[in-house]
Amino acid sequence: MLPTPEEDRKYKIQKVRLADEDMGEITAIIPDKSNNTAIVEYTTVYKNISPFAVLVKKELGKPDKKEAYFALSDNGWVIQKQHR
Repeated sequence: MLPTPEEDRKYKIQKVRLADEDMGEITAIIPDKSNNTAIVEYTTVYKNISPFAVLVKKELGKPDKKEAYFALSDNGWVIQKQHR
């Protein structure tokens, strides 16, 4: 069980932890030298899966594929909030 804010208690809402999400591995770095950007493909894995995980449709036993977008700035590589 996770801590319950007063607002959630008012509506009898209880949040639960499904699992811990950890960094898996970087699977690819795809640079685009024409606009000084790069896409980093990576995986995350779920550990300490709780019994509440059966309530979600997502299969937490498999790595989750994700992407992060970076741009080269005067201060080095910075992560972008959205891919442009």
